[in-house]
Amino acid sequence: MFNYKKISKIIRLKRGLEKISFFGYLYRDMFNMR
Repeated sequence: MFNYKKISKIIRLKRGLEKISFFGYLYRDMFNMR
């Protein structure tokens, strides 16, 4: 059997990182436009 909790934690981490990098990208764009 898989360790389901471990897998879900990894997926959540990956999604969190994607969100952070996405917001960081938007933030950088805002600063560049200034």
